[in-house]
Amino acid sequence: MITIRGKEIKPETITLWLNIISFLVGVIFYADMIFNFSHPPTEIIPENKAKDSLLVIDARLHEDITGLKMQQDSLVYELRNNQVKADKGMQQEVTERKQLYSTIHSDWDKLPAQVQDNYVNQLLIKLKKQ
Repeated sequence: MITIRGKEIKPETITLWLNIISFLVGVIFYADMIFNFSHPPTEIIPENKAKDSLLVIDARLHEDITGLKMQQDSLVYELRNNQVKADKGMQQEVTERKQLYSTIHSDWDKLPAQVQDNYVNQLLIKLKKQ
């Protein structure tokens, strides 16, 4: 026995009411199905063909716009990747130039003063001739 608000209710009573409600829902569902089969929906005849064609054109334009947005997004992504690669390449080039510059200057500093002066004088003579 189940007690609800102080009243005892038999499980058979609950089962009986659930069966009655299920039966009624089934009858309503069956009646609805019979009604739908006996009264098929009428076809909608367009009243304004120009308006319908505009709707078709609008739908096509929306599809084209979404396709173009996807292409734009992929191109922007590719451009950003290329910019990152270019930046890395520039950093590597700058690093290599700095290393070369430091190597040249360290080699220059290792030369004796006499050789450095001779080289500078030769460059000055070439510049005066030009």
